[in-house]
Amino acid sequence: MRGRARTRVLRIALLAGVTSGACASPGMPPGGPPDDLEPQVVRVTPDTNAVNVRAPAVLIHFDEVISERPAAQTGQASSAEAGLRGLVRVSPSDGREDVIWRRTAIEVRPRRGFRPNTTYRVTILPGVTDLRGNSRRTATEVVFSTGATLQQGSVRGVFFDWAAGRSAPGALVELFLGSDSTFRWVTAADSLGRFTLHDLAPGAYQARAWIDANGDRRLGLREVSDTATLEVADSATVEFYGFIRDTIAPRLEAVETIDSTALRLRFDRAIPVDWDAAGAVELFATDSTPIALGGALLPLARFDSLRVAARADSAAADTADPQAARVAGDTVPADPGPVFGRPKPETTWAIPLAAPLGPGAYRIRVSGARGLNGATAVIDREFRVRPPPAPTAPTDSVPPQPAANVPPPGRP
Repeated sequence: MRGRARTRVLRIALLAGVTSGACASPGMPPGGPPDDLEPQVVRVTPDTNAVNVRAPAVLIHFDEVISERPAAQTGQASSAEAGLRGLVRVSPSDGREDVIWRRTAIEVRPRRGFRPNTTYRVTILPGVTDLRGNSRRTATEVVFSTGATLQQGSVRGVFFDWAAGRSAPGALVELFLGSDSTFRWVTAADSLGRFTLHDLAPGAYQARAWIDANGDRRLGLREVSDTATLEVADSATVEFYGFIRDTIAPRLEAVETIDSTALRLRFDRAIPVDWDAAGAVELFATDSTPIALGGALLPLARFDSLRVAARADSAAADTADPQAARVAGDTVPADPGPVFGRPKPETTWAIPLAAPLGPGAYRIRVSGARGLNGATAVIDREFRVRPPPAPTAPTDSVPPQPAANVPPPGRP
């Protein structure tokens, strides 16, 4: 027993000595030296611009182990949830690629293989992350052909949200040949709504583009979209003007008075400003008596500009500082982005009154209001004009004071 106890004491002493020595000796912290460099691409297979490729998959190799969970990037909010697959774009594609993590590589493998005589572009978006959290800030592209040549056709364009009157960053764009809509060339618009689709063979293409509001990369029924037919030889250009493709006619959401001289009509959807609204509006009292109007229905912006022009005073223009204008002209403006090529549709319109409306209930009828989808309807809506607020006493008035030395009631 004494021998066993002595052996145990010796073991404890040796273990304590080793531990204390390890703690006291300087050395590298766990995990290796600090690393703040993003993963670097060291090799791609097949080589970019290769032809007659027979490989079943594309491999992008990095200089270190990468994470299976990439960092979410601006405009790619779903990439972290989707894993590496959320960073991979294959064009053309039927949408059925396996994206496989290979420690220091990403493998992209179409489930049905690459089609013959086709030029492919595989893109790895920014967001590939190493085990220390460093993320790539640039995209990587691999272009190759399963045929003898690389196709050079391209389509350039821009996607506009027609109702909003501006371009749509990040809109998705697809092209497909004939009736085969399952095999598509795909891309996304940049921050100014512009896009380019490469690697196209000559031919007639169907095109569609949309704002992918829910991030599922599928065109939804309530998503802003547009379509086009393109003939591609060497290159083609297209402008998409997207809107919600339903069959619902505009509805009147609100009717308000403007300074008792006009009515402001707000619709639930945009109406093209080239709508000829002459005679489209009728106004009635509660007993159906017609009430005269003072002019035609106009987009609110146009109505406001006419009112300002009627009261215009040129003094502001006469006092403009020419030196300030010269300096402004010397500056180089930033890229303003694509030019919206159609009049911006409007949801808010205005119509002048022949005379102010008194307090009470009224009914308005609008006929032929046409949405961007071409649907029209006859709209009846009641509204109320409220009396003006009662005047308030001036804030600087002095409240009445009780008379001095007046005894309270009941006292002599």
